Amino acid sequence: MKKQPKKPEPNTYMSLGLSLGLCFGAALGTIFDDISMYIPIGMCLGLSIGTMIDFSIAKQNKDSVVRHYDLLIEENNDPVHDSVQLSEYMDKWDGPDFISALETSLEKSVLEIGVGTGRLALKVCGSCKHFTGIDISPKSVDRAKENLKTFDNAALICGDYMEYKFTGTFDIVYSSLTFMHISDTQTAIRKASRLLSSGGRFVLSTDKNQNTVIDMNGRILNIYPDTPDEIIKAIKNAKLTLHKQFETEFAHIFVALKEEKQ
Repeated sequence: MKKQPKKPEPNTYMSLGLSLGLCFGAALGTIFDDISMYIPIGMCLGLSIGTMIDFSIAKQNKDSVVRHYDLLIEENNDPVHDSVQLSEYMDKWDGPDFISALETSLEKSVLEIGVGTGRLALKVCGSCKHFTGIDISPKSVDRAKENLKTFDNAALICGDYMEYKFTGTFDIVYSSLTFMHISDTQTAIRKASRLLSSGGRFVLSTDKNQNTVIDMNGRILNIYPDTPDEIIKAIKNAKLTLHKQFETEFAHIFVALKEEKQ
């Protein structure tokens, strides 16, 4: 991996556009001797341009993620069928301790954010009442459907977790190696909190690596790593209680609980 400067965070260009618009409006107002009229015009124009740039960058990044994971399938890269050695390597992010932290049972419903081809889902579907997995890559979801076809309690969704409108709640929501593709971690965790049933459990694995790009097979993806402190803050702001935090060789793992309604 090559470490490169991180792309601007959301609203960077919106804020810049607003500032430039203010200056532009003030300049016009000075020229035409009507600052009160031109400053709002300049601010609105700058805000609009900045918003358009932010939206364009976000869409470009999203399209790059979809293309990358679709291409992995075309390249026959399916972790479900990894060798024993590769499977053990992946366990360094979300192995037995991570699965145990989910505390699944045959009475609980589960949501996986970033289900991929079903690598973790295969370990979960048989120990829960109902499993839902969502992923942004159409080809990954198609492969997951094939890999999970023996489970009649599994439902798979091709969509953007941040935009998808779920119709119910879940007893367990978990994710591994997916939040690095989400620039707004706070909003993502708040949504997970809303999707949890009373007393529900949120389990998240994040990479210890703080590189801001993935360079794989000649493709470069911008990613958004979070520090443990940032994740803990987001969990608290989402009105979840941090129940447990531990580390694996490559990951930080967080277990948070939603308060039970009395």
